[in-house]
Amino acid sequence: MIALVPILTLTSWCVASAIGFVRPGAEVGSLKRSVESAVPGGVKTRVCVNIGAGTCALTRLGIVLAPLPPEAKSAIGAARGADVSVCELEKTCGQKELRTVLAAADARMNGRGWDRVVGVMEPGQLVAVYCPRKGMTLGKTRVCVLVVDKKDVVLVCARANLESLQPLVCNALEKSRKNWPDMAYPPAIL
Repeated sequence: MIALVPILTLTSWCVASAIGFVRPGAEVGSLKRSVESAVPGGVKTRVCVNIGAGTCALTRLGIVLAPLPPEAKSAIGAARGADVSVCELEKTCGQKELRTVLAAADARMNGRGWDRVVGVMEPGQLVAVYCPRKGMTLGKTRVCVLVVDKKDVVLVCARANLESLQPLVCNALEKSRKNWPDMAYPPAIL
């Protein structure tokens, strides 16, 4: 009977991981509902992946042995998780529908405590980036992205620890200062 406990625990963990792997997180689900409410016709999910903290931790362990440049290892090591959903709209979005999608996404994300920090709209295309109002630090960063390209929709919510990237940013700034000495830098970066 005691031997069954580890087997049942492992089985339960595998089932929970599999369900989480194909189910979007709350923010991605919220963004998808805002798209569904704003466009006529249906929204069909093509791919939905949830990459959790465990998968990212295993990747960080394995990346140590990979023959990659240190910058790539640092960037991959910063990842803490991501939810990605790729969908297809029944009809192509025009500018009016894209404005409606953006307004619906803004309202829904605002209600969840997120603000839009980037919004770009061109004919048939929309990109919006959201960040939480509270609780974000270099060690705990989250961002949500909504991309609409005609009939294709990509929804992403990523989590990262950007502290490991700070040396890379400082090195890049130092190199750019040498190449562009007349360029002005904000005092916070210096």
